[in-house]
Amino acid sequence: MTVITTHDCYGDREVGEELPAVRGIASCLNEDELNDLLSCMQARKFRKGDFVFRASATDQNVYFLRRGRIKLYRLSEEGREIIMRFCVPGELFGLIDTVRGMRRVISAQASDNSEVFAMTHNRFHEYLETHGKLAIFIMKMFSRRVHVLGDMLTRFISGDVNARILWLIKHLSDRHGVPVGNAIEISIPLTHQEIANMAGTTRQTVTSVLTELRKRNIVVLENQHIRVRYDLLERMIGSHAATTPTARFGIDPGP
Repeated sequence: MTVITTHDCYGDREVGEELPAVRGIASCLNEDELNDLLSCMQARKFRKGDFVFRASATDQNVYFLRRGRIKLYRLSEEGREIIMRFCVPGELFGLIDTVRGMRRVISAQASDNSEVFAMTHNRFHEYLETHGKLAIFIMKMFSRRVHVLGDMLTRFISGDVNARILWLIKHLSDRHGVPVGNAIEISIPLTHQEIANMAGTTRQTVTSVLTELRKRNIVVLENQHIRVRYDLLERMIGSHAATTPTARFGIDPGP
């Protein structure tokens, strides 16, 4: 099954710098402003596997993730799951369909036990009219998502699955990276299958690439977390661009 994902991020940063994408709207609202927003929303809790909303639903709420992790995805005509992104604490989601005023085209499912705050789209639009900082932040957020989506689609068109995996690891390091010594640890747990789902390939291909990266001391794998030597990864991405996947890794490129 081919699964595609894109991940939003809100701006460039130096390695190890705190990332606004992970802090979400807290990067543009102070504590009092954030509490004011949450006071207008209704708190809900979801167990792992529960749906916040499903595709085709008429739900018109905007959501804020306080704790946990939410997977946003849609199904292709062939029934293949296409992962749009994972939401992490501090992020808003469910906005696009409310702006369009249409039924949901994606589903939101809890990947972990999660706490979510909800607000009707009409109330949220009214809130934005009097809170310009948040409105500007959301504009920048959507702009960055379009940029990342275009970047990811370019890599899918290239057909080089190993390059996609390398880029994905770098992207996740940029978006979710936490400095640990001379490395960057991707803070969200990821199975090989989830990485395969993000890169549009097979779990076997991901395992082969990660094994090679581990042999080269570029990554350390522990309890579904990946620790990355960012400088070495960037160097490999640069050198990989000048070689074929099989010549570089000595493995089957895979689908």
